[in-house]
Amino acid sequence: MKKNFRLFIVLLAILLIIFMVSVTYANLPKCDDSQIILSSVTIRDYGVGFTTETDHLRFGELAAQSHVYRSVTLNSTKDYNVEVMVYGEMSRWLVPEFDEFEMVAGEEKKVRFDIYVPLGVDVGSEYDAKVMFCFNE
Repeated sequence: MKKNFRLFIVLLAILLIIFMVSVTYANLPKCDDSQIILSSVTIRDYGVGFTTETDHLRFGELAAQSHVYRSVTLNSTKDYNVEVMVYGEMSRWLVPEFDEFEMVAGEEKKVRFDIYVPLGVDVGSEYDAKVMFCFNE
C-alpha cells in the first residue's frame, strides 16, 4: 500500500511540474526577435539627478515624487508589430509611451519612457527593471 501511495505522489508531482512548465511557456511572449534594455534609478532625498549614459535606460538619481522621462530610438529594417513590456521591481513606476505599435521598414521611432517615483521608497536604494521590445513580422 505504501509503495502505491509513493508512486502516486511521484506521478502527481511529475504531472504538476509538467503543468507548471507548460503554463509558464504558454504565457511567455512570442517574438520573432526581441531586445532587452536595462533600466535603473537611484533614490536620493532631494532634487533631481541626471545621467548622460546611453547604454541603457538609466534615470540617474531621483527623489520620491519625482517625474522624469527618457527616450529610446528604434530603427527598423523590416515591417514589425512591436510590443513593449516592462519587468522588475520598478515596473509599476516606468510607463512606456506605447504598449504596442507598428513600424515599417526604414522607419525610425522614438519611444518615451516616463518614471514616476512614489513616496515611501528607500533613500540610497537602487531600483531596476528590464524593458523588452518584442518584434513580430
